[in-house]
Amino acid sequence: MIFTDRFVQGIQEDNPWWSSEKIKDIPQFKRSDFKHYIGELKTNQVKILIGPRRVGKTTLIKQIIEYLLNEKKVNPRTILFASLDRTYFELLPQKLDGVLAFFEENVYGQPIANAKETIYIFVDEAQYDSSWSRIMKQYVDQKKPIHAIVSGSSSTELFKDSESGAGRFHTHQLVTMKFRDVVRFKYPKYDSEIRKISYDLRNALFQSITKSDLKLYDKACNKAILMPSKLKSVIRSCLDEYLLKGGYPEFYTNNDWKTISRYYQQDVFDVILQKDVVNAFKIRLPEKIRSLLVVLCQNTSRQLSRKKLCDTLTLKNINTIDAYVDALTEAFLIRYSIKFKQQGYPSSKEKKFYAADTGLRNAFLGVTEQNLTPHERGAIVETAIFNHTLRLGFYVDQKIRRHGHFWVDAESERDIIMDFRESYDLTIPIEVKNGNCGHEDVLRIKK
Repeated sequence: MIFTDRFVQGIQEDNPWWSSEKIKDIPQFKRSDFKHYIGELKTNQVKILIGPRRVGKTTLIKQIIEYLLNEKKVNPRTILFASLDRTYFELLPQKLDGVLAFFEENVYGQPIANAKETIYIFVDEAQYDSSWSRIMKQYVDQKKPIHAIVSGSSSTELFKDSESGAGRFHTHQLVTMKFRDVVRFKYPKYDSEIRKISYDLRNALFQSITKSDLKLYDKACNKAILMPSKLKSVIRSCLDEYLLKGGYPEFYTNNDWKTISRYYQQDVFDVILQKDVVNAFKIRLPEKIRSLLVVLCQNTSRQLSRKKLCDTLTLKNINTIDAYVDALTEAFLIRYSIKFKQQGYPSSKEKKFYAADTGLRNAFLGVTEQNLTPHERGAIVETAIFNHTLRLGFYVDQKIRRHGHFWVDAESERDIIMDFRESYDLTIPIEVKNGNCGHEDVLRIKK
């Protein structure tokens, strides 16, 4: 195969370790997910890493590569990184096939099929070449010694025109940083304390659910409350910033929030919509789905009828709203909750909508600390907690949830219902309060 000078130069620049050079400009802070991924490096498998654009997928991959080189002392010429959206791939007819051929001929020196050691393959933005699935499936079926991570911003876009690889690939979601990661990032000297409190609370919740003994979680909560006052002050100081900025790593740079927000409104908002929604789902009315995203972000944590949304956007077909909501959900821009039903299948017609990240929502809408109203803060608090309950649900039963639940009757409403009926015959009602919780709130929760 013939390779252009531009391709050779580009792929070598993206794999500096082949020339014994270090990876440049890689953040040293590692989010909680990092330990999970390096723990799986000893297994030969293909992992699919799906997450929203700019959430940190590429950074995570490069940190894993740095770990392999520096900590595990892996042979640099057994590691390949290819970001298929790079312009130097444009003139390569078969992107992934081509880069693998270059790697075998010019870097590793022999076919991957003949390798006696693990070959590490990292494919970023894999949706730019639909053949990735076929290639990786062949490696798995033939039991080749590879450990691969394939990333993309949308499962629909990633598997479009591709073989699914069902049962052969392990799919992971990389979402925005957890609150504990934000605290760890801002106050690294409290890293171990924050990790311990967070893990103790999460594990106690898991034990309470699986053993049907809420006293275990109650005990962990009471212990956490007794944390040192300095640590408590640190956590409180991070909370307001987290509610404003959410969990996108670049929101915690040295730039002021107004500058970041203006940049997202002018340069990022429409790029994300175009690449991850309009193109991926072949949206015929891009201006309508743009307006829908703005409306849903403005009304985060509120129940909105499909008819009202149709009227607002001057759309005639309710099915169009459903399709647009699915597209925005798939692109990790919104999430939604459906009405809880004790028996049978709940209807998805009644939905509460949530921004998938409070920071992304606030950046899009130009929300700052100065113009944030108390009512809006309450909606943002509920949004943050709703998104965290979906993560906690996955921790408890390993099920990825496309949506959550809320409950309502003639007298009152419960904001969030954590539904574990399939695994543990258990439901947990949650009432979110921006202020104090009173006795009446407790009685309604109990009811």
